[in-house]
Amino acid sequence: MRLAVFPHNVCWPSPRSPSGFATHGGIVLQIGCLSELFGATRVVMSCVPPAARAGEMPVTGRNLEVVPLRPLPRSRAWRLLAWPFWMARSGVRVAREMMAADAVFALVPGEIGTLVLLLALVLRRPLLVRYIIDWSAPRSIVDRVERWLLERFAGGRNVFLITGDGAAPPSARNRHLRWTFSTTLSEEDLVAGAVPRALPRSGPLQLVIVARQELAKGTDILMRSLPLLSPELGRVELAVVGEGSALPGFRALARELGLEDRVRFHGQVDHAQVLALLRAAPRCPPVLPAHRRRVVRQGCHRGAGLRAPRGDDAGVGLPRADRRSLRRGHRPPDAGRRGGRDRPLSG
Repeated sequence: MRLAVFPHNVCWPSPRSPSGFATHGGIVLQIGCLSELFGATRVVMSCVPPAARAGEMPVTGRNLEVVPLRPLPRSRAWRLLAWPFWMARSGVRVAREMMAADAVFALVPGEIGTLVLLLALVLRRPLLVRYIIDWSAPRSIVDRVERWLLERFAGGRNVFLITGDGAAPPSARNRHLRWTFSTTLSEEDLVAGAVPRALPRSGPLQLVIVARQELAKGTDILMRSLPLLSPELGRVELAVVGEGSALPGFRALARELGLEDRVRFHGQVDHAQVLALLRAAPRCPPVLPAHRRRVVRQGCHRGAGLRAPRGDDAGVGLPRADRRSLRRGHRPPDAGRRGGRDRPLSG
């Protein structure tokens, strides 16, 4: 059987990759795992010119081949203008790859993901979709149309997974939609990281946030919270890992708050460096509810302090109860149901 994968990010030629291509982000690890279930995997991605890029990850897997596509312009306005022409040029190739595959995996939204979603429904191909933005807050008309399509056609040969978490299913209209979350950690990583954590006896307290640096990730909330934590915890430093459109604003905010010596921007780093930074941090930072389970897995592994500020509290820094919880190393109220102290947390 053959799998066709359509990621949302770009790739580039890399002599260090077995497939000849590399990219950024943990999706390549998930593609590698999926490739073990199929006889052959073809990864169809937009491809940009080769260059030395920090933190690149090779696109690898079992009998895996990368199919490069011409990229769209980087400017949003030019992307919208160029998309119909790009679709006319690349759509035939995308459709050909889909028809030759026994199953299709696409990340939505995204220019390629949107095209694949529409073509797969028309061509009636077995389809796995992971929706990767906030399900509760569609940002555009296209997002609303994609959400309607997912709610309308989930079930049967269509498996649609919504990134996030909630007590209720993602949709009351279609019970086949399911919550999911992704992680770049393998089970071996979880076991290796399952060690007790303690506050440092001396020196600063290190916090780490690893994410694509967008406003929704809450990095600005963490920076504004550092002065509130210091009276009870001493010097607190924050390591910010990842690139994103909000990164220049976060750098400016660090200067505005006078935190240049306490907030370190690492940019894009590879998987091994991410794990090293997380293992060096005795505590996970508070996170927004939508990202809670991912950070529990990737940062805490087990028994680490975690609080999730909500509502208005998230906009003004940490409430006093959250600062006390971080200082004392309290575990989440549901830690026992998610693995507890004696085994890695599971999702």
